[in-house]
Amino acid sequence: MSNKLVRLVLVLLGMILFSNKKEATDTDFSVRILPAAHQLEEYHKYFNLLLAPGETDALPIAISNESQQAKVFTITICDASTNSHGIVDYSKDIPTFYDDKRVKVTDLFDKTKMQVTVPAWSEHQLEIPIKMVSQNFDGVILGGVTISEKKESEEMVANLYAYTFAIQIRQNSHEVIPKIHYQKIEVERFGSDYAIAMTLNNPTQTLVAHLKGEFKLSDIQSKKVIYKETRDNLSIAPNNRFKLPIYLDENLKKGHYRYEIILKNTEDEWRFVDDILITSKEENQLHELEERKKINDKLVFYILLTVVFILFLIIMKELRGRSKMKNN
Repeated sequence: MSNKLVRLVLVLLGMILFSNKKEATDTDFSVRILPAAHQLEEYHKYFNLLLAPGETDALPIAISNESQQAKVFTITICDASTNSHGIVDYSKDIPTFYDDKRVKVTDLFDKTKMQVTVPAWSEHQLEIPIKMVSQNFDGVILGGVTISEKKESEEMVANLYAYTFAIQIRQNSHEVIPKIHYQKIEVERFGSDYAIAMTLNNPTQTLVAHLKGEFKLSDIQSKKVIYKETRDNLSIAPNNRFKLPIYLDENLKKGHYRYEIILKNTEDEWRFVDDILITSKEENQLHELEERKKINDKLVFYILLTVVFILFLIIMKELRGRSKMKNN
């Protein structure tokens, strides 16, 4: 059933993408950033600033409206977070910090959300003021600025295109030794799936990047490896608390399991191991969730089948109409 569902989804997506090719590829606006006064290097893909305590600067951004009507754009500044895939996210509204009292990128701006109107067929350059706090710190603070077209309705959300640029700011060049700490392990629900999630902390003001992650779940009694995966190019934002899950399937039985994570790059390596008990209750919840997902899959399958059948009838009617016109 799953293979049929995938095929139908691909067929429908192909039809939709083909019929809306122009709309999907035309963003009708573009954004570029310019070097700030305290930019550390002439690299225009992200802001990399050196600011002394109390020092001010501005982030120059150019927005080009390539459409026939004026557009309103929303500019949002966020602090960096680490998502459950082990990737730094520069656009999440509320990250989970290791220490909320430390200096953050958003502390340096009077406004973290603003709007600007750009006339048709024109470019608008703006500068977002920034001021370093008086508090001293070593290392970096990390965030991002996202520019998107203002949402006029909920239907527009899926079609919105946004530009996000990283913001990295430091007060000095002092080296900070990276650290990663273990906090806890638990069974948790992520969307429509259950997972064993290990919560880790980066207590330092440094970006830990270029990591290779090795993930393994084993049955303690039989020592059988239930799950094993390797992920490349992982990264962890400074001063962040984050979760790294492995997703469970319906075949997992109650019992004691061992979850092991190894994170390493060319300079450092961290290994975290802890045991967890899957109870009868959690086993039943996992099976019930899988059953509901199967029912939902069947429902989606029949809906897609109906849509494909209707499309088939429309196409056949169109072809017959063309055939009659040729015969006449």
